[in-house]
Amino acid sequence: MSNAIRLYEGAVVTFTNVYFLRPLRCRDECTVLFPAGGVNVTITNNQGSTFVFRVDSRIGNIIGKPMPPFAWSVSGPMSFFLGSTVANRSGGYELQPTRYADIVTTPPAAATETIIQAGGESTVSWTAQPYLSYSVLAATNVSGPYLPLATGLTFNTAAGQFTDTNAPSGTRFYKIASRKFDWPCQPCHQTRPVGHDDGFSRSL
Repeated sequence: MSNAIRLYEGAVVTFTNVYFLRPLRCRDECTVLFPAGGVNVTITNNQGSTFVFRVDSRIGNIIGKPMPPFAWSVSGPMSFFLGSTVANRSGGYELQPTRYADIVTTPPAAATETIIQAGGESTVSWTAQPYLSYSVLAATNVSGPYLPLATGLTFNTAAGQFTDTNAPSGTRFYKIASRKFDWPCQPCHQTRPVGHDDGFSRSL
């Protein structure tokens, strides 16, 4: 795992569907605060994989704030802290958010997707997560196969857009896929975020 995850050291990554391990006596009924700095908090997903959420002593914006039982997404730098003599080099990687606002507990708004055809081109628009990498795939049948038209699309706003300049006549189906950190088994994989999992079509 260390060779794969090392690619993301120092990069800002986003974990989705994050559960914070809280005392069993609390579950969802009581308030748990993020501890003082210099403490590791274990986070997990619905498959039981675990990772380290680092509460750094320099990040006063997080210390003492309520620790949610669940977050839709958590973003922050992928840091590394481990002595040089430790055999398991994978064990030192940790997510180190720098802002409490990067722990998103509000459900995402329903995504809107539109296709506008003009002059032999189709412009696909969707609700994007800023700075997340997207791919656009297309097929002539709703069942596929879907082939990529573009990869590595990023946006600094929520306005995702791609123009298919080679749209054929007839009906074409499009899919939007996001590339997110798949923790901790692989560096990343194709996922389908909320609201972006449906193919949609336009008759040209």
